[in-house]
Amino acid sequence: MKNLLTVGAALMLTTTAATAGGIDRSGQSIGAIFEDGKYVELSYGYVTPSVSGSIAGGALGSGNMLNAYGNAGLAFKTDIDDKVSLALIIDQPFGADVAYTNTDPGYPLGGTVATVNTTAITAVGRYKFNENMSIHFGPRYLTASGNYGLVLGAPV
Repeated sequence: MKNLLTVGAALMLTTTAATAGGIDRSGQSIGAIFEDGKYVELSYGYVTPSVSGSIAGGALGSGNMLNAYGNAGLAFKTDIDDKVSLALIIDQPFGADVAYTNTDPGYPLGGTVATVNTTAITAVGRYKFNENMSIHFGPRYLTASGNYGLVLGAPV
């Protein structure tokens, strides 16, 4: 039992480390491939997050650390026959827009900014063996860009 708990704890730590960046914005869904017949999906989301913190027992505040952003997507799916389906998905799966521009004077990261922008084109195929089993395949092309400006203030 002790070994099982140790292995479970190790798996939980590796899962946390893998998602620590927190820049996945879309979940990278291939849900369109499961729709019946021809299917088109357009999506757009606009997020205005509010995340803030403080250090030194609350003496220095970070202000809102995140900027608003939009996230667009397009999916098209068609059935070739009763066993083969194809989908094309264009989305913006990853991104970040961090700005420590509204901090209290003396906040260590005041003025620091970082952005990440991505666009992905995914072609997904599906071959249905029967109602309970299918195989999915296809390529994905992803572009990414980003920039940062790191400002290190006086430590507190």
